[in-house]
Amino acid sequence: MRNGTVIVPVALAVSAFLFSTQAGAEDIGCQFQRRTSLPALLTETYTAPTEGWVMSQKRYEAAETVSLPVPSGQISGADLVAVINKRRSIREYTARPISLQELSDLLFLGSGVTDKKPYISLRSAPSAGASYPIEIYVVANAVAGLEKGFYHYVPEEHLLEVIRKGDFAVQLKELCLGQAFVKDASAIILMSGVFPRVCARYGNRGYRYVYMEAGHIAQNLYLGATALDLGSCVIGAFLDDEMNLFCGLDGEEESIIYIHCIGTARELKG
Repeated sequence: MRNGTVIVPVALAVSAFLFSTQAGAEDIGCQFQRRTSLPALLTETYTAPTEGWVMSQKRYEAAETVSLPVPSGQISGADLVAVINKRRSIREYTARPISLQELSDLLFLGSGVTDKKPYISLRSAPSAGASYPIEIYVVANAVAGLEKGFYHYVPEEHLLEVIRKGDFAVQLKELCLGQAFVKDASAIILMSGVFPRVCARYGNRGYRYVYMEAGHIAQNLYLGATALDLGSCVIGAFLDDEMNLFCGLDGEEESIIYIHCIGTARELKG
């Protein structure tokens, strides 16, 4: 309380708003479930990819590029069961930067190209019809060998495109409702969904596939970070319009849908 006025933390205020509109939120959820269900879409075009189909890929043609180290394969001998058992959402990071090699490995594990066919490239995470509607952006706060800034990942060439340079740690923290660990993360990975890429073939059902794919990528990042002895944590609570504005996205055809923080984990006690 300050001067007789009760100060409500932002996160608490947002939670209260969400609970106060629960009925409306349920209506939206029910509509989404119904309008993306297959029975309602059986008359729509629903086709598998063909050899004549070419995967689209976003590029910033005039952007400066940063080559990433070849994925090291240093975790190829990791015990998968042990890594899964060890995986946790880590929100406390040290000031030690992660290396460019570690960032390279994580981006490759998250959504890198693992095989090339004559008409399409396949990636580390599954995608509906190999449409790959997820774009990956990186805000580098403390990555050794990489200037602070906002970047776009290009899986086909395994490189970063420089969108703009600068220190955006505090700004990203505020856009994520003041969650302090965002500012402390070495790298913040932003996942956007490009909805027309998949909805053009699967109709409204494609919206489900976009969110599913973001989850696949996030789990790859989680397990990769764990195997590299790094900490990571996903974020679903952020200011959508403001985050899209930061990224230069329209929020309709392409919108940020998931965020993943990476850092050097503090030693856990107990």
